[in-house]
Amino acid sequence: LPATDWSPSADISEKDDEYVIRADLPAVRKEDAKVAVDGEIITISGERRDDKEEKSKKLVRRESFRGSFTRSFQLPKDADATRINAECKDGVLTVSVPRKVDNAPARTDIKVE
Repeated sequence: LPATDWSPSADISEKDDEYVIRADLPAVRKEDAKVAVDGEIITISGERRDDKEEKSKKLVRRESFRGSFTRSFQLPKDADATRINAECKDGVLTVSVPRKVDNAPARTDIKVE
């Protein structure tokens, strides 16, 4: 059967200090998953490949997709794209997007003379 493009499902949650994107990537090796930021857009892409073992078998039925995938999301204005972290474990890609630290000026007491 030919490879088919597919789109993994993703959940996005929000915490006080970060946003978290969790994408289901079953059977995708972590070296085949990529995360990139371009401006205010974060893109998750990669490929699910056939196992060598599967090529030697006669496939009777396939319900899982193979091939490349891409998902893009708009980053919130308070996202700090310079500190994004990604981990792929047990078929789930978790991308942590920290919020920018508040740059409010520090309070300073001025001595009055």
